[in-house]
Amino acid sequence: MMKPVMVAGLGRSGLAVVDRLKAEGLPFVTYDDREAMAEGVEGTQQHYQHAAAVDWSSVAELVVSPGMAITHPLIIAAGKAGVSVISELEFAFRRCRGTLVAVTGSNGKSTTVSLIHHLLETAGRAVRLGGNIGTAFSAIVDDREDVVYVVEVSSFQLEHVQTFRPDIGVILNVSADHLDRHGDLATYRAVKEQLFARQNSEDLALAAPELAAGLPGDARTLALPNRNDTLTEHALRVSGLGYFAYSLNPLLVGPNRTNALFACVVARALGLDGASIRAALASFAGLEHRMERVGTVANRLWINDTKATNVHAAQAGIDAMQGKYVLILGGSDKGERFDGLKLAQNPPQHIVAYGETAPSICADLADFQPVRVDAFDAACREAHRLAAPDSVVLLSPACASFDQFQSFVHRGLRFKQLFSQIDSSTAPSC
Repeated sequence: MMKPVMVAGLGRSGLAVVDRLKAEGLPFVTYDDREAMAEGVEGTQQHYQHAAAVDWSSVAELVVSPGMAITHPLIIAAGKAGVSVISELEFAFRRCRGTLVAVTGSNGKSTTVSLIHHLLETAGRAVRLGGNIGTAFSAIVDDREDVVYVVEVSSFQLEHVQTFRPDIGVILNVSADHLDRHGDLATYRAVKEQLFARQNSEDLALAAPELAAGLPGDARTLALPNRNDTLTEHALRVSGLGYFAYSLNPLLVGPNRTNALFACVVARALGLDGASIRAALASFAGLEHRMERVGTVANRLWINDTKATNVHAAQAGIDAMQGKYVLILGGSDKGERFDGLKLAQNPPQHIVAYGETAPSICADLADFQPVRVDAFDAACREAHRLAAPDSVVLLSPACASFDQFQSFVHRGLRFKQLFSQIDSSTAPSC
């Protein structure tokens, strides 16, 4: 009798694995230590809530959610029992027959994969988007060989890969993030680089120049930008395809120009021509929650950059500011310092610090005299009140959201809801 696979963590990725096992007619058991998941899911042979209760002799393999750290008791117990532990990413890869483009990095991943997907889709290619951006890889993969899978990959997803090997691998950058889980920057970078470890000479690796030389694996490696594929004053220059003016799309500002360069080079590798890329760049609408222009009221533009959950990502939002702005920082603590923000060259009119990290922000950025407000709603109202006419209220918080919200998305939706409540006749109060 075939041993069941154990699926641990019944969030989005875990449920996608369950659905795939059901479709394939394979037996499975489930695990989740959250009380709300005590009943498991339909079709499970058994549901576990405590690692000590598991009979490992009856488990074929353990597929873990990215939310489960390597120190989780279940993962430690599986290792001691000699049971193979794989990530949902690895599980899905084993079922992939098409072309795989995988993008990692501390910041810019979601924009880059979305742009790659848009370039390919606009050109009429069969393409699917998934991974850390929202839809689990397991939910979109099948055995079609004509499909290009564009997958955003986090460090958490790379902790338990064994055979994962993208045809095109991309690493945009590495900066301090998730140190509460990985411990230090060197470990975090090493986990990210697992994306490339099994690539061979037929594969392509694209990397920021400071990362390209040290990548593991045997792929053809190209550093971006370089003298052939680069950013000029007014345009992207992609060798063999020509120039793509930044004026094609107002989103081509700041770090998005580098993200677009990576996306264009991926598109070139997949056979797209310059005309197709130019048309797609012009029509790209950007992402919700990443430098999203919510709207203008009383001559104050609100920008929702809630996805900037670390200092490096917030810096990208700050660097995109071209006029007066008030900056909202704060949220839950990921172990970063805030004096790494380079504000002197483009200082905000005011900084409003909120939430769990507000004391650290006020200490690290004391020269800028942050205004401390405990609650998020009050912080947004205060930022609007402090903003001068013709300026920006920028939520680019440099922190995770879990002190007051379920996720960065939840925080961004609340920001937009607060904007909608402003009465323009009484602004700047709200």
